[in-house]
Amino acid sequence: MLHVILVTAYEDLQATLLADAGVDIPTIKRHAGWKSTTVAEGDVENSIENKTKIANQVLVSKVLQLNG
Repeated sequence: MLHVILVTAYEDLQATLLADAGVDIPTIKRHAGWKSTTVAEGDVENSIENKTKIANQVLVSKVLQLNG
């Protein structure tokens, strides 16, 4: 059971790293062997780059509100 969990976590990490590198969803799906676009989109949404982009947007919005 632990082996299955570790393999799944490793595959998810690979997909997230590909998303961080800007790889498109069809390529991520092919690499991971997934048929579901939803799973691949989840990895893109969870990518560090995407989280950083969202955090920067929130920060800029707050700065603009304070300087309003």
